[in-house]
Amino acid sequence: MSAQKNEANRTDVGRRSLEQRQYRRAEAYLFTTYAWAELSPVFGTGSEGLLNFVRGFRAGFPDLHFAIEDVVTNDDKVVWRCIGTGTHRGEFMGMPATGKSFQGSGHHISRFENVVA
Repeated sequence: MSAQKNEANRTDVGRRSLEQRQYRRAEAYLFTTYAWAELSPVFGTGSEGLLNFVRGFRAGFPDLHFAIEDVVTNDDKVVWRCIGTGTHRGEFMGMPATGKSFQGSGHHISRFENVVA
């Protein structure tokens, strides 16, 4: 698959899961063996654990927004840097809403293989 197609896939899964909350559609991009070592056990494991985290994060920070700052593609991988902002308006991981805003940055590496979504 081309680097441009993988970048489009990354944009699609990000938009659908974070902005449009189409979690099941986003799941089409995840391997069943997906692993995130730092994910709290409260969310579960695998792709379902990731989606549970995204649902909980969106519930706690309903105005969550990610701005993609950099994207680098190479064959089947897409590396992207983003800045996330939001306001803690709902419960998240047992912590009640504080009304406080946050800004944080992150780097993500996505690999796409045999995507049919």
